[in-house]
Amino acid sequence: MKKSALTASQLAHLNVFSLILECDGWADPLAIERRFDGGEEVSPEGMRVFESNQRVLEAQFHAPVNMITLSISTPDKEEKIVLFFLYASKPEKILEWMVSVKNSINTVNYRTYLEEINDYCTTIMEAVSTPASCELKPVVIK
Repeated sequence: MKKSALTASQLAHLNVFSLILECDGWADPLAIERRFDGGEEVSPEGMRVFESNQRVLEAQFHAPVNMITLSISTPDKEEKIVLFFLYASKPEKILEWMVSVKNSINTVNYRTYLEEINDYCTTIMEAVSTPASCELKPVVIK
C-alpha cells in the first residue's frame, strides 16, 4: 500500500505505531518508514524490531485490516510464535502493552501475558511455527 492510499484514521494509527515503538528503542532495520514516506509501496505499512540476548520481537502494522502482529522468536530463530491483534480503534493500548512486556515475554510464556491485552482487541490469533508446519488458530482467554 502507498502512504497516499491511507485514510486519515489509518495514518493516525500508523503514526502512533511508529512513535511509541521508536521512542522505546525499537529499530526499523528495513527502513520501512523512510521508504513509505518516500512514496514507495510497502507491506506491511510499519515494522519495528526489538532484539535482546533472550528474544527477538518484530511488530508489524497492517493498515487495511486494523491489525498489529507481534512475532516472538528465539535469537537463533528455532522457535517462533506470531500473534495477530485485530483492534477497532485504539492501537496504542496494544503498543503500550508490547513495550511493557518486551523484556519478559518469550515463546514459552507468551500466553500468560495475553489476558492483559484481551480487552483492547476484537480478536487475537496465534500462529505456531515449527520447521515442518505452521498452525493458525484463535486464542481463547480464560
